[in-house]
Amino acid sequence: MTTNHEEGQSLKKCMKLVRLIESITFWTIEEIDAEKISTFEDAEMVAQTCQLFVLKEINQYSSIDVQANLSFYNNVIGNDRNFKKFIGLVKFSKSPLDFIYDAALDSIIRNKLRAYRHCERIYIDEVFGPPVQEYFYWMKCAQEMVYAYYPMIGQSFYSRLLRLILQYQAKKGNSGIMDDLRFLNEYKAKLAEVCKMAQDSIFDSLNRNRREPDEYMGDGVFNLFEIEQLIKKTESLIITKRQDETLHERIFASGLMILLHSCGVKNVLSVTNVFMGAGFIENIVEHRTLARLWSSVKKRHELELQSIAEREDFFKKRLEKSKTRKNAMNGYTLNREISTKFHEHAKHLGVTKNRYNQA
Repeated sequence: MTTNHEEGQSLKKCMKLVRLIESITFWTIEEIDAEKISTFEDAEMVAQTCQLFVLKEINQYSSIDVQANLSFYNNVIGNDRNFKKFIGLVKFSKSPLDFIYDAALDSIIRNKLRAYRHCERIYIDEVFGPPVQEYFYWMKCAQEMVYAYYPMIGQSFYSRLLRLILQYQAKKGNSGIMDDLRFLNEYKAKLAEVCKMAQDSIFDSLNRNRREPDEYMGDGVFNLFEIEQLIKKTESLIITKRQDETLHERIFASGLMILLHSCGVKNVLSVTNVFMGAGFIENIVEHRTLARLWSSVKKRHELELQSIAEREDFFKKRLEKSKTRKNAMNGYTLNREISTKFHEHAKHLGVTKNRYNQA
């Protein structure tokens, strides 16, 4: 079964609603005050209230029948035997609407546990004291939760899976990633020029409090190191380049593997193999090809971990450099005090010049 234009529009409506649910759910959960909740029954009631609130807000944003359009088991993929088997294997068989309750409940439990995470160590001599009892109470509640993963992952999973299917339907290959790379490399070149220009002493007169020259400049998108890391991450998304009739299927499979791995799903290769048998997948991809893609995805993950370590090391050195400058400024203050005292002591000589306390 090939996804036609109407079915593609249906998927787009699904994704819009899923992302809307994710956004409203996140901010609703942020408003929950876990300290005011004392029992698991209270937590269940708040979670239910949270779910009802999100559904009410969603209905205000969209006139679409939410239950019908968000059931994800629509005419595009819902009747596909392989897809149903796939959803069962990844353990995300619930609708994004159902995840709201679990996400709220899980958030409350985690917040309660966080408050007592050191209680065993602190009250080691009072094992049966109230804090420890409270800790074990909420720990038991956490163990009774159905899902081993944070429920919000379930919503994110649906959103990202929908995006992958839509990209596959568009058959754009790696063009989107290549466009991002072209933009990032052009931006990097221009930012490098700005960084180099900022080192010129002419800018000292514009900012007397200007910090020591930094070849990487500011933070975020104004930091050259961050852009370089983003380019590496974007390049790593190109798992496969070979141009043949299965290119789009291989791109989809590699994206699916990345998604499954990030959500902690076990047996990624076998689960992907099940999905690739779905009716809307046009060309068959051999198992050995999927195995090679899985090896590339794992290698990408290792490079990503290495990149994170490099980033932490970079900012650690930057912080140490900042502390050194701060200590140097403390020495500058001391020099100022000494200079002032010396001026007062030797002003009768007429040869001193107090640089820090001029009239």
